[in-house]
Amino acid sequence: VRCVQETDIYELPVDFIRDLIIPQSDEELYNKNYAICWPIFSPLFVVFEGTFGVSFKLYLYTLPLWIFLSFLIWKTSHANKMPNYQIVYSIFGFILSLLFINLLAGLLVSYLSLLGLLTGLPTVYIGLTFSAWGNSLSDAFANPALAKMGYGVMAVTGCFAGQLFNTLVGFGSNLIKSSSKGEVEFDLFNWSKLDKNYPSVIVILMAFCNLLISLVLIIIQKFKMGTLYGWYLCSFYVIFMITITTIVIA
Repeated sequence: VRCVQETDIYELPVDFIRDLIIPQSDEELYNKNYAICWPIFSPLFVVFEGTFGVSFKLYLYTLPLWIFLSFLIWKTSHANKMPNYQIVYSIFGFILSLLFINLLAGLLVSYLSLLGLLTGLPTVYIGLTFSAWGNSLSDAFANPALAKMGYGVMAVTGCFAGQLFNTLVGFGSNLIKSSSKGEVEFDLFNWSKLDKNYPSVIVILMAFCNLLISLVLIIIQKFKMGTLYGWYLCSFYVIFMITITTIVIA
């Protein structure tokens, strides 16, 4: 209990800022005081986050509008009951949640870059360890829980669909954004710079080999995933980590 209470204390400042910025669309967690505040603080957060390039001067010009919206929420909502326009909370909550996650992701990337400078490890190695583990921990707990509830197909689909979304949408959208400002230099397979890019090349080759071996094993097992395939996946990852760590450190 003590650990939980201490964790709650550490999370309290972040939770408080989040509740001021992001409107709550869950009726059980709805709080009128926070609902009154978000129309004022969420535009300020958009200015601070910087994705849309909104200036602070524009925020000051539109501040009377945000105050008026807060007044409307105060007049049309109850203390612990969602108003009839709950869909508005859901839409703005989704958009602001993405911006909040984007801000935290930027802070995480900065921290990983600092960790790379302090340890002398390549940023690619930092990314495939700390960053990858952080991104995948939620799936590692959620997918087995879904499987135990009888949604095994959903769990397996989520494992691959999540990575597919990151590759296609995450990489694709950022590539569009970066290339719109000028040509993007992508020298991953430039053999003259292989001494700098070899960790990334190894990661891509190992991922490709894993997909081929997985395809062969699944066909041999007549598309039934059992203990053998699970042991293979865990063993492959251990071999991969030992290989990449040995190469990077050496």
